[in-house]
Amino acid sequence: MSDYQVIQQLVYGYAERIDAGDFESIAALMSQGENNISTFS
Repeated sequence: MSDYQVIQQLVYGYAERIDAGDFESIAALMSQGENNISTFS
């Protein structure tokens, strides 16, 4: 599975959970998440 497909599944899965009001599932989905913000000079 490509990176694009993995990200696509996460985005769609997130939206489906929001629509369903399944906030515990969203928390589980994001619990392993990581933010990586880089700055460019």
